[in-house]
Amino acid sequence: MITLYFEGITPDKTIAVQTNGDAILYNLAQIDKVLSDMGQSGLSENNQFSTIFPLGTFVCSVTMSLDAKECSMMMIDYKKDDEAAMSYANTLNPYPTLRRTFLDAYASINMKFYNFPDFKLVMGDIPTGGN
Repeated sequence: MITLYFEGITPDKTIAVQTNGDAILYNLAQIDKVLSDMGQSGLSENNQFSTIFPLGTFVCSVTMSLDAKECSMMMIDYKKDDEAAMSYANTLNPYPTLRRTFLDAYASINMKFYNFPDFKLVMGDIPTGGN
């Protein structure tokens, strides 16, 4: 089982948020080396990286920008709230590619046609020596 670290987790554990860049890269490395490599590459080549992907019953959104000095990783369990998922998708209407990526990730969690690692969400700092 892998452990993912966040600075905020709702009491019902349906939303988790991380804004620390090192912790985001650590979490991506725990989930999948390819994701971690994509993040590192995007940051070094373009000063930014964004992705949306399914993980269990969660849709995970990651955005990192060195230029804007902004980072966020949000995991939302839409499995429990289809209406909320569609509401979020509608906010992405101005960004058709991003909206399609979100809807594909959402469809994936509902169809369960992929394997994902067992994971737990923990509120706290990444282990020292982190990445």
